[in-house]
Amino acid sequence: MVNHAILISSVARGGKDTLTKSFIQLFAQNGINAKRFAFADALKKEVNPLTLLNLGINAFTEDSYEKQLIRPLLLAWGKIGRNLDENYWVKKVSAEIKDSEPCLAIISDCRYPNEANYFADKTLIHLTRYDDNGDEFPPVGEDEALWIPELKEMADFKISWNNYHDNLESCYYKSEQFFNQIFANKIPQWQNDFPLVKT
Repeated sequence: MVNHAILISSVARGGKDTLTKSFIQLFAQNGINAKRFAFADALKKEVNPLTLLNLGINAFTEDSYEKQLIRPLLLAWGKIGRNLDENYWVKKVSAEIKDSEPCLAIISDCRYPNEANYFADKTLIHLTRYDDNGDEFPPVGEDEALWIPELKEMADFKISWNNYHDNLESCYYKSEQFFNQIFANKIPQWQNDFPLVKT
């Protein structure tokens, strides 16, 4: 059983992964075993044998050209899964969490309301990123435009940061402020529930 899930929603390039990595480090500093999960990873695992065999491209590639090449396939495969069952990808990630060692699960890519609603015990965080002109980074694609406003409304915590131009030091500093704001009163319980085993 998944004891607690932290889900992070934001538009593309909003900083979800950066925030997730920061939180995992901060939880570790507090003796808590937190681990990243992502619905997109479940999708890529399914598609990876196809892209490797036929294109020689790893679905988890960080190469921008390769990512652009296989993006239409990933989008289509993701939609097929959701058409079969709107919780298709959520169930896969939930199963991964249950099969893993005891940990505080941080899901870094919540994009649909059903993904958040699936978890009974959760914290939903919506992250807004502002550009140099003070405007919000816009949604990318129809799905983000449709569902991000609803996720923002649903969120237990709404946080925002400026465009730090990938200055990770500034991002980590701001993340620590968010961390203290959101999780301070939960640390003692989670230290007990998800202890970090030192090796």
